[in-house]
Amino acid sequence: MKSRLLALLLLTTLLLPGNAWAIMARKVPTLVRVTVRVFVDLECPYSRQAWPRYRQATDPYSGATLVIQHLPLSAHPLAMTAAVAAVAARAQGKEGAFLDALFQEAKPDEAAIQRAAAAAQLDLALFDGARTDAKLQSQVVMEQQSALALGIRSTPSALVNGAGLGGVPQVAVLQRAIQRARRLAGALPPSADFERLALVAKDADFVPALDAVRKARALAKSAQPSGMLADRWQVTVTENDLTFGQANAPLTIVLFVDPARTGQLGELARLLQLQAEEAKAGRADIRVVAKLLLPDTRGAWQKGTLPAALWLAAAALAAPPKAALLLRDLAQKVATAADLATHSATLGLDAAVVRKNADAPAATAWLQLSADLARRTDAVPGAIFVNGRRWLGLAGDDALHAALDDLRAEWKALSAKPATSYAALVAGGRYLQDVDLDLAAAETSNPSDVAPANGKTGQPVALFVDFRSPHSRAAFYMLRRLVTSKDLAIRLTLAVIPHGAEPGLTPSGAAILAATQLGKGLELAEALFNADKPDDWPTILAAAKKCKLDPATLKKTVALEPTQTALRQVWQARQELDMRDEPAIFIGNRPYQGPLDEARLERAVRYVRDQSSPPSAPAGSQP
Repeated sequence: MKSRLLALLLLTTLLLPGNAWAIMARKVPTLVRVTVRVFVDLECPYSRQAWPRYRQATDPYSGATLVIQHLPLSAHPLAMTAAVAAVAARAQGKEGAFLDALFQEAKPDEAAIQRAAAAAQLDLALFDGARTDAKLQSQVVMEQQSALALGIRSTPSALVNGAGLGGVPQVAVLQRAIQRARRLAGALPPSADFERLALVAKDADFVPALDAVRKARALAKSAQPSGMLADRWQVTVTENDLTFGQANAPLTIVLFVDPARTGQLGELARLLQLQAEEAKAGRADIRVVAKLLLPDTRGAWQKGTLPAALWLAAAALAAPPKAALLLRDLAQKVATAADLATHSATLGLDAAVVRKNADAPAATAWLQLSADLARRTDAVPGAIFVNGRRWLGLAGDDALHAALDDLRAEWKALSAKPATSYAALVAGGRYLQDVDLDLAAAETSNPSDVAPANGKTGQPVALFVDFRSPHSRAAFYMLRRLVTSKDLAIRLTLAVIPHGAEPGLTPSGAAILAATQLGKGLELAEALFNADKPDDWPTILAAAKKCKLDPATLKKTVALEPTQTALRQVWQARQELDMRDEPAIFIGNRPYQGPLDEARLERAVRYVRDQSSPPSAPAGSQP
């Protein structure tokens, strides 16, 4: 009888309108659980802007649980330290209050961290002690690597029961996303793991990353080992990499290192220590490979080629003590030409020869190879791969020993095959192609649906622009050609990126939507891109007349309900989608984040089109 009543209650609430559901949710907030997992970088200004909105949308009556996951980006040098501090506050159950205070600061430096800790009423002695705990640092690395494995590339981002949400959404948008998640989960038992089930349905490849970060949090307060292996990537090894161990070793551990970042070289030292410990125990089967990954790979002397040349010299010597000493020295400060003689003497090298190597194109080319590999394997400084499997944790995690045993067993099972080698093992792993790098993860909604489109058939593409921007102008002309392309036709939704807290009448935005309904959207857009004042009505009406579009008819169409509805929908899309920069391009529901290169943009359109509707072709033929 109880089960029938519960089923009836769930069915009834699913049929309720949004307002009634919200009222009921406030009375029974735990009926259906919604997890809002927000990914933040504590030095990111957009994360600061979005944080109070997430706090408001997940109040105690929302029926949603806010889970903070840290994704410190390499562009923000203070983000990692601040993330460790936040996790230290989490250990006292006050991470939310700590972030409330820290986001009020101009930047998350040490003084700001201490002020935020005091404002959150933390036990400062416990807080400062916890920040040096290797387990907390491992936790942050785990969260960072897990976010990348979940397909998250920028902050702020969120998963609402597994459904993606990017940018800085309005509170009302978050509340609607929570309501949608609650309705979808309402058909399942209240005890179900809604977040995990949603990811299973969306993409099962993401599940290990979610499990890994959950396990790390569960073990953070225990003495059990942390860390977990995730999916396999094609992590190649070159002769110029800093390598310790035999080339044909059954186990290859690859570490991406930025020697200027605190803790990076400590990770290399711990891996070398692990290698020595395993060898002492009779398991001398590990090769450690370090790849140099610098934030600046343009070849500047002080930031690029000098560390690269010294790194290559250390690789040539293959002497762990000297290499570790060299890298430690490089990490203390940005290396300059004045440091060259000291570093060269430490390695027993001719300083003139090292400098010549540093100036050679090969050094910059090798740096670029490492950077390209990092992009294609979703690696950041500090990322560790064991036989191509991403390690979600630190080099010092005790669980790494157990993971090595598992991979030894895998290697043993494969050793009967003649082609067994590290290269053959990782060849079957993931490797992001250029088109994958140019396209972000799919949004839950299709931006092409917000407004009328130019063109009748083809792949939907949405372009959100600012008529005063040369970048928007370039994107428009690239995509306009495809509207009438014979082999790659697109349906182009063109809209102006709106600004402001509420939907308002942007003259150029309203005019373009109206002109599109009148069949003159592309012509008017071209005229406005070439106008000095594209948001002035006199300019717009003069441009309309040149396009053989009656100005009176245009103004009348702007006032009609279809245009006003489209304006509101464009504004709503602006709140829900990541449109911080213009132009914002969406191919289907996938954001295009590559360069404004016509060939790459066209390739991305073909890729999305073929993924959604695979062409019928003979086996083995190329699209």
